[in-house]
Amino acid sequence: MIHNTIMPDQDNARPLAKKEWSPLLQELAGWKVLNGKRLRKEWAFESFLEAIAFIDRVAWLAEEEWHHPDIFLYNYRYVQITLSTHAIDGLSKKDFILATKID
Repeated sequence: MIHNTIMPDQDNARPLAKKEWSPLLQELAGWKVLNGKRLRKEWAFESFLEAIAFIDRVAWLAEEEWHHPDIFLYNYRYVQITLSTHAIDGLSKKDFILATKID
């Protein structure tokens, strides 16, 4: 399991290479890496309110981690989350940690 033991300046100074993020991706169900720089997953909910409640829970997790994803709500009940470490323009361990917590 991926654990949140990474200090912001320590392990996130450069984007993870494919050989580094590939094993981490295998631990996550339904997440995909886009262009080697973004981690994305989509969910479908029964209602708009369920989708919004999920977004709210993700927002609280993200704030606790101080790592904020892009969240997209579409067709009233579908949510897409994209994780990336903007400061390094790529993937860091923090992206995988937050993905694990979101799941």
